[in-house]
Amino acid sequence: MTRSKLIYPCSYCNYPFADTLDHVIPHSYTSVHDKRNYDRSKVVPCCKECNTMLGNKMYNTISERAAYLHIRYKQRYKKLLSLPDWSKKELKQIKGNLKKKIIFNLNNKEKIELKIEYCSLVRDLEPSIEDIWERL
Repeated sequence: MTRSKLIYPCSYCNYPFADTLDHVIPHSYTSVHDKRNYDRSKVVPCCKECNTMLGNKMYNTISERAAYLHIRYKQRYKKLLSLPDWSKKELKQIKGNLKKKIIFNLNNKEKIELKIEYCSLVRDLEPSIEDIWERL
């Protein structure tokens, strides 16, 4: 479910605006005919990208779900992550749109690296749903 006013960070990648709630055990496995339950004991704040990638994958813990996302982000952004790092000296020698494009891609690469690193941290910490809500 999408909630427009959530002010929590994503539980998996730490994106600052979680715009969805993720059922840690996917709703499709727990109930066929019941209304979706958005009880805090079953869901965690999640960004749309993480929630979409997780879909209804059957991983029973936040740690398992974060481990899956860690792998998927590396696969999804393989090309961006393989970009070389540029020194300030090298960037000074470039002008115009090429320089803007390189800086844009380097900024995106850094954001993705932070997402991957946070997924790894969540995977290793093995938090429970209660731990997530207490942190917020």
